[in-house]
Amino acid sequence: MIKTQAKGIAAEMLDWGFHIVAALLAGFFIITFIGQLSIVKKTSMFPTLKEGDVVIVDKLTPRLTGYHRGDIVTIADAHPALQGEVLIKRLIAMGGDTLEFYEGKVILNGLELKESYLAGVSTAPPGTPPLSPENKGYYRVRVPEGMVYVMGDNRQTGGSFDSRDFGPVPARNITSRAFIRIYPLSRIQVFHVPEDVFQTGEKAMENTSGPAVN
Repeated sequence: MIKTQAKGIAAEMLDWGFHIVAALLAGFFIITFIGQLSIVKKTSMFPTLKEGDVVIVDKLTPRLTGYHRGDIVTIADAHPALQGEVLIKRLIAMGGDTLEFYEGKVILNGLELKESYLAGVSTAPPGTPPLSPENKGYYRVRVPEGMVYVMGDNRQTGGSFDSRDFGPVPARNITSRAFIRIYPLSRIQVFHVPEDVFQTGEKAMENTSGPAVN
């Protein structure tokens, strides 16, 4: 009787152990390859994302369909000073694209972006551009192949540490795409690519005057 009970307890413990290991493996798989919860810690994506917002990031779909201009993405190790940190930014330009900054405007491949999600805030130029009285603050950068240019939606000076400060980052450093904000409940939102903003990004650059930075 005692042996039978001991065997039953051992079998139950093995069963519980199996389910715990299976759950841990499933959780690891989901977090690594499918998605996870992320909490926004800073204000670089304001007003789209606020500090304390909880979002679910999607790791699987981008692996299948790729990333697009306008996606809100997470980037790991964007800069040597940020080793181990993950940033959340908006993907503005991809390899081969040309970006221009002039008088608070962002021009992608020759067409000005009308970024309504900025709530009327103009874009501060890159931190150390080759400015001079002759070019009146004009700045242009061509994104190398295999790289992306990302910016936070908080475009005021000092509002976001992004490609304006550290330049384009390798596309392979993108780890996920923001899919949905689930908290606060009053601001639940599924994130879509703002096609009305980025649909013209394929147009070739026509005006190439001004200094270039590669």
